[in-house]
Amino acid sequence: GDFLQWVGGQEGGGGLEKLAIYAGPGTAGGAGVIVKAHASTPLGTIAGAVVLRDVTVSGEGTWDHAVMLDGSERQDCANACGVRIVRFDNVHLFQADVAALLCVNCIAFEWFGGGAYGVTPWAVVTGQKNRVLADVEIR
Repeated sequence: GDFLQWVGGQEGGGGLEKLAIYAGPGTAGGAGVIVKAHASTPLGTIAGAVVLRDVTVSGEGTWDHAVMLDGSERQDCANACGVRIVRFDNVHLFQADVAALLCVNCIAFEWFGGGAYGVTPWAVVTGQKNRVLADVEIR
């Protein structure tokens, strides 16, 4: 199942630093980290504003996606659609069965350092609007 989920609100945001998220032996499915723009997030507010720094998502078990950035419920792009302002610094993603990273309507997502390992495709980017910048290792 899913481990940690942020649901967008009043530009609250948050972050994780120097953390390993681990899928236990025999587990499968879900996501290690989810950042979600919920349909009930008030229009004009930012769903996101999240930073992950020096984080690893791995385990003996597996995830469907190590990380999901899910802006699928925020479709009104005149009023801050999608998940916005997410930054990864030195984030390493392992043990994903579907894709290490799923981005749906991700606006202003940046990922520098780290990488995605052992799964193809390493990322799935979909939705009506995405702005993604990444400089990472893929193996």
